[in-house]
Amino acid sequence: MAWDCLPFEDKGLFHWTKQWEAQQAYQVFVELRNRRADYMTKLEADVLVPKCEDCYARERRELEEQWEPPDIRPQSWKEDLRQFGVSEDEIEHAEKSGLSILCIGCHRDLTYVKEPVYVHTVSFQSYFEGLLERGRKRLRPVVFDAYERRCFGCGRELTWSEVGFDHIFPESKGGEAELVNLQPLCEQCGNKKADQEPAVVSYHFHFCLVPPPSDGYEGVVW
Repeated sequence: MAWDCLPFEDKGLFHWTKQWEAQQAYQVFVELRNRRADYMTKLEADVLVPKCEDCYARERRELEEQWEPPDIRPQSWKEDLRQFGVSEDEIEHAEKSGLSILCIGCHRDLTYVKEPVYVHTVSFQSYFEGLLERGRKRLRPVVFDAYERRCFGCGRELTWSEVGFDHIFPESKGGEAELVNLQPLCEQCGNKKADQEPAVVSYHFHFCLVPPPSDGYEGVVW
């Protein structure tokens, strides 16, 4: 896989509708949990969002905030990308192909070696807004299906009558019934986890999962 932040790049992920976007983004989140977390771990994911210099300047003026240096600069773009966790393979691929990223403000292509790029982070949870409106009971089938109807602890296939929907960060300690905080567990794994606070793993998606202006969008690049 060329881009680690895009586990479903061959499945037409970015043909956007609001509800479809939310469901597919949640599938990406679950896949990432499969790779990097267990049932005792809470995954906190952010998306790095790029802006061109013009959009950044306009935002600074509107907010009356101080101008900061760009995060990715033409003269040091390779090192700057490394600071954001972009792999050497990705950087080499970008250098050979002349790839560019998409400004979230004006949807303009930003070639790494020609223009400065400003970056801010947004919570990955923001992609689930269309599903969060369902309420707790209506979220449960979404969670169950996304985890392939298996216990996230032991991997055993479960029936609807067997599954328990665990708050990864315990409800008794303020954890909310939201997609990023729910997982299906069997009774044994649920009892083992109980109300223990989970370990926390942070992850940053770099420059992907941003709604595009056309069907040509494939993640980080065009």
